[in-house]
Amino acid sequence: MTVTYNAAAAAAAEPPRKPDSVLDLDAPSSSLEAGNNINDAAALTADRLDGGFAAWCQVAVSFLTYFAVFSNLNSFGLFTAQYKTVDFPSASLSSISLIGAFMPMALAAAGPFTGRLAESWGFRNALALGAVIAGASLVLASFATEVWHLMLTQGLLYGAAGSLGINTGLALIAQWWVERRSTAVGIAVAGSGVGGLIYVNMIQAIMPSIGFAWTLRVLAAINFVLFALGAVLARPRITSSVTTKVTRTPAGAQQPQQQQQQQQQQEHSMPKLNLALFREPRFLLLYFGLAFNTFGFLVPPFLLPTYVAQATPHSAALGSALLTVFNATSIVGRVSMGYLADRLGNVTSLGLSLVGSGVSILTTWLFGGDSQAWLVVFAGLYGFMSGGYLSITPSCVAQLFGVATLASTMGLISTSNILGYALGTPVATALISASKGGALPSAQFAPAIAFAGLTMLVGGILVFILRYAVLDRRVLAKV
Repeated sequence: MTVTYNAAAAAAAEPPRKPDSVLDLDAPSSSLEAGNNINDAAALTADRLDGGFAAWCQVAVSFLTYFAVFSNLNSFGLFTAQYKTVDFPSASLSSISLIGAFMPMALAAAGPFTGRLAESWGFRNALALGAVIAGASLVLASFATEVWHLMLTQGLLYGAAGSLGINTGLALIAQWWVERRSTAVGIAVAGSGVGGLIYVNMIQAIMPSIGFAWTLRVLAAINFVLFALGAVLARPRITSSVTTKVTRTPAGAQQPQQQQQQQQQQEHSMPKLNLALFREPRFLLLYFGLAFNTFGFLVPPFLLPTYVAQATPHSAALGSALLTVFNATSIVGRVSMGYLADRLGNVTSLGLSLVGSGVSILTTWLFGGDSQAWLVVFAGLYGFMSGGYLSITPSCVAQLFGVATLASTMGLISTSNILGYALGTPVATALISASKGGALPSAQFAPAIAFAGLTMLVGGILVFILRYAVLDRRVLAKV
């Protein structure tokens, strides 16, 4: 008898989920995820979950993609200075800043499409394509003669390549990790902090001597190698789980030709976006909670050096040191907050991360003034608390909506970041320009700091509403 897996039949036979909560992290690993909508062939495999060589390789894949993508974003401030002072001195600072803004915008906007591509075309193929586009975008940027050339290449095109890597890597982790998933994601996301530390020091060392063009070519080679290595290490447990429709065929029987053709078309078709999620309260609360958070998320790392230069008597070296503290503590925070999420629950820990980030801005930065000690405390505290946003979000999405379509669902969730990445920092800088100072120690920066802190605080409150009003009202439950 030729037996193939029937996803629809498995779904019909699956016991109903709990109405008051979709979570049951204490279930045994052999069931993959009790309470989650996991209807895929991975349930039939004997691969080891929550450990083993293959599972750790998927963590490495995501680590490599985060290392490559977010290091380019975190180090863009160095390119801003280079472009403004050396290569494009006649260009306005606002036009140059759009290059950096287009990167995360494209990363978020391309998410729904790159996630669907990975699920239909294959995870390894998606990473290989990302390697080619990432390398090509930076090589093309190295030949730019106008700022708008860089917007298209270093900004939009590279951001799209980054989306192929980030969403694919996170989906792979979700397929191999259950009970320790948030810890695994935290380790992977820490790649952005490690890469940020390395890239900043490397670019500072080489760009003054070899120029922006050859610096971009060096980064192109590094990005190509990191993505390509990820493609080699990738090993999905779930393949074509969204679109494949299979049947049980008696021994010796042949499927009708028309049915075989339909099955082949389904296996290679692009899965549709599940827009019905926007009718679910739990999805909307998570979506808008993350959207509000994104408005403030990049304000501290983008504006801290400017704050030091304009609002304190300290040298520019302190601004660079604060970014180093931020990147270093974010590494610890992303791993630690992931570990905490495996103990307290993903949704609870995400809410704590967002609220904690907002509170750190509204206290240690807003009232820190020109105190070097308070600024160091703020950079460290914010780096630690905000690390949970990147490390816990994928686990929340997998826990609430299942791993079988995680790549495309994460892509849909990522669209919540578009407005925040596009408008968050520009709104903050506009508030600084319009401010005439005030009684607070942070002077003319106070409105921008308050804006960043309040938006993140609102995001955290929405996540806690999801946790206690929609999912589970028990205070101490692991959710």
